[in-house]
Amino acid sequence: MKSISKIFVVFLFSTLFLFASSSFSEKKIDYNDLFQNHGSIMLVIEPNGGLIKHANKAALSFYGYSLDEITSMHIQDINILSHEKVENERQEALEQGKNHFIFKHKIKSGEIKTVDVYSYPILSDGKTFLFSIIQDITSQKQLEEQLEQRKRLFFIVLIAFVLAQFLAIYLLFSKTSELRKARKSLQKSNDEIRALLENMQEGFASHEIICDDLGKAIDYRFLYVNRAFEDFTGLKKEDIVYRRALEVLPKLEKHWIKTYGEVALGGEARMIENFSQDIGKYFLVKVFSPEKNRFATIFFDISEIKNQHKAIEKLSYYDALTGLHNRRFFEEQVKKMDCKRNLPLSVVMFDVNGLKLTNDAFGHMEGDVLLKAFADVLKSTCREDDNVSRWGGDEFMVLLPKSSQKDAEAFCLRVLEKSTKKHNLKIQMSIACGCATKVDIKQNIGDLFVAAEEKMYEDKLLKGNAFKQALIDQMVEDIDNIGYRKRGLKDLAEPIANAYGIEEIEKFKDILSYYDVGNIVIDKSILTKKRKLTKDDIQKVSKHCETGYNILRSVARLAYIAEISLTHHERHDGNGYPRGLKGADIPFLSKVLSVVDAYDAMVGKRVYAKSKSTQDALDELKNCAGKQFNPDVVKIFIDKKLYELWSVA
Repeated sequence: MKSISKIFVVFLFSTLFLFASSSFSEKKIDYNDLFQNHGSIMLVIEPNGGLIKHANKAALSFYGYSLDEITSMHIQDINILSHEKVENERQEALEQGKNHFIFKHKIKSGEIKTVDVYSYPILSDGKTFLFSIIQDITSQKQLEEQLEQRKRLFFIVLIAFVLAQFLAIYLLFSKTSELRKARKSLQKSNDEIRALLENMQEGFASHEIICDDLGKAIDYRFLYVNRAFEDFTGLKKEDIVYRRALEVLPKLEKHWIKTYGEVALGGEARMIENFSQDIGKYFLVKVFSPEKNRFATIFFDISEIKNQHKAIEKLSYYDALTGLHNRRFFEEQVKKMDCKRNLPLSVVMFDVNGLKLTNDAFGHMEGDVLLKAFADVLKSTCREDDNVSRWGGDEFMVLLPKSSQKDAEAFCLRVLEKSTKKHNLKIQMSIACGCATKVDIKQNIGDLFVAAEEKMYEDKLLKGNAFKQALIDQMVEDIDNIGYRKRGLKDLAEPIANAYGIEEIEKFKDILSYYDVGNIVIDKSILTKKRKLTKDDIQKVSKHCETGYNILRSVARLAYIAEISLTHHERHDGNGYPRGLKGADIPFLSKVLSVVDAYDAMVGKRVYAKSKSTQDALDELKNCAGKQFNPDVVKIFIDKKLYELWSVA
């Protein structure tokens, strides 16, 4: 049980070590997001004094403290050891004399938890801190203690039974006149022992070993089983007592008979843990011999614990989202596959373009759908001997044994071709890739990774920005197709820019084309709603400014529009959103866009509201000047008769 937990913790360190490694490219993974959202409990601690510098979300949830509370505490406020012992253990971890600990930690509610701690020193900004990963093993420890208590109880009962037998025999032969009384006492003792055995929560059975002519154990016979045995195995007492085991359990594994025979004939008690194919469960069995050729078993059904361990082990080697192997498994496989018989050995690295943009525009669930769709493409393209893994974030790695550079390039083309086909995605999948091949066993496999990564990034630079631009254009087109806006404003850009002294006409056209791209996250039913919006609707609509900001800044050519998109719903009086900016704090182009967008909304053909007349729309602008709109911008709009542009458009 402990070994499995250690494997899991080592996996966590292998992943989180990237957080501290300066050689790992920070372009690939948002480490703060990795630290904050990882499911494991993590603390960063000052080695001198034990001040808790930082804690992730899992740690806050486990200990019950807020971030401000926990970062004002020292680790000795949580660890129930003495301050001196905590300091000694911390120094051992700092000097790496010892990195694994089992502690008792007190959480905010006052409850004491048993925790498994792995702590290593890390260097950040020239300072050394202790980075600790913590696993709650309270329930595991409780279960182990319960098992030990039950074993002790049984042996106490067993000793009592033996003593009772001796006492009964003594009484039987010491006084003939008391024979009947002794018999009654013996019967009562036997009944009590039998009652105890029947009511045990652990399975109990007694057996007789069966040997061949050479004295080798070949089978055994059931003599007695208790109710717990029946419950654990599904076998009924009346069907198995006095029958041979191989009659009852035809698939019985040989190791059970071998171990039972050694105990029954040799007398030394054993503890074994194994799987029963006939019953389909894992059992922990204590087997001992009360007399030669006989043995008794006490056993526990540990199937649930075993299955939990298997699930943990699977998590340590598989990516939960895609079902592919993870980076840890891949790195272990590299060591095994980096041999002469697999030459030429090719490495291929893939990157899913626009994942962050997809997450910003459509949400992380859609980003997950995109990653799973590409994982399916890889699964369907790889051979049985190929090793495909999710390397991290939006990156995937494939090892192709006995594959030349030409083979690897052909593999890449097949993957790219499949990725262009429809996968029920909201956007077209775009993939960057790079490959490298090892032909000489003396070549360093690490150099292949570097070469494949460099080629992948070259491909990404060629495809990435073009893909993002095309994706944003598609978003704008989708918004127009909804019918939310029947006509764009970019055709009016030049006269509006001239009226307000905006010199960069082409950039202003881009602003009018893309400023409301954030509307892509608003449900179509809200954009086209004819009734008054609810508070929930308004809350969803208000997020589109921040979404537009995130989308636009992901493309270098459109990054300058991001700030305008973010602030075009700010109000002159400070009651706008999302920042609540006021007056001079609002960018000038956002002030202009606010008036132009509002007028366009009032007089334009929208599916959700009846168009206003020109005069009604101008009256609305005047009434809101100084409150929603900048009064100078409104004045120029009216004085220079910009509203006439809509009458001829």
